[in-house]
Amino acid sequence: MEDSIEHPGNFFCLVRNETQILGYVPSDFIWDEPGHKHDGPLGGLVGQHCIKISPDQIVAGELPLIDLLPLFTQHFFFFVLNSNDLSHTVSFIDLDVLPVKLCLFTLIIGLEAELLRILARHPYRIESYLDLLPTERRTKAEGVAERKLRRVETGAYQVLIATTFIDKITMLMRSPELASQLPFPSTDKAEQYFNRLRDLRNQIAHSDSVLAILPTPEDFAAFLTQLRQVMSTVEALAAQVDD
Repeated sequence: MEDSIEHPGNFFCLVRNETQILGYVPSDFIWDEPGHKHDGPLGGLVGQHCIKISPDQIVAGELPLIDLLPLFTQHFFFFVLNSNDLSHTVSFIDLDVLPVKLCLFTLIIGLEAELLRILARHPYRIESYLDLLPTERRTKAEGVAERKLRRVETGAYQVLIATTFIDKITMLMRSPELASQLPFPSTDKAEQYFNRLRDLRNQIAHSDSVLAILPTPEDFAAFLTQLRQVMSTVEALAAQVDD
């Protein structure tokens, strides 16, 4: 008996008997690839083309998205187990959807919130952090703060709040005391990572493809690993504020 499971660009037929799933047959075993001359279904029995499903190619439907993302370095797609049955598949190209984008965006927003806590921890030092910004960036933040508060002069804290995500990264990187605690082997590596993080944030904000920035499972996994390390470091720095 066969059950059809669809996933973008392909589908699978589960092969099962009365008691268990024996494996699956992908559509390219049955039909020619797009653009090829169609010669009809391949010959033989289903069992001759059945591929066994390994245990590490099955994920639980309750698995958090953030834990699923790095797994694509092991397999390009996984079967999803729901209520003791394989209900569908999830593949690497499925990462370019709204739930995944929201998950990534939430992590980035969380990082920005922690950066604000760090930069604002000593009110008397906020001005010195703002001085690390290029003149045009600080001027723009001051203008945003003035428009929000509707007054000509604003304090350093209000200007800090009005800075963008990349402004906060700039202040972090240009502060020797803070930059030295980041989990990067060099300043160049840190700048490369944060530039990529900025580009990813912009892609999500404009509803564009995240795969344009993280095109392979390896890129995705390495990026998330680094993001977790950065978050851990920044959270530890922010926690010092509360001590």
